Amino acid sequence: MALECVTGIAWVQAKRGQAAPAAELVGLVQNHPDYNAEIAQFIPAILSLLRPALSEVELQIALARGATRELEAMMQEIV
Repeated sequence: MALECVTGIAWVQAKRGQAAPAAELVGLVQNHPDYNAEIAQFIPAILSLLRPALSEVELQIALARGATRELEAMMQEIV
């Protein structure tokens, strides 16, 4: 359930133009042990919003930075 919420928050951030934070959330979600096909179906749409806003290098850096984050810590920052 938490990953679904974080994915939704990433979508909202991407729509608001907060590309780097959204990409970090995507990186966290994609690298979490509970990541599954149900959640994965939403990632391409989020990435399609991020690609025009970030260079490929910036996107990969943000995804990698998110991959190193802990879900609980990231959730604390969001709320």
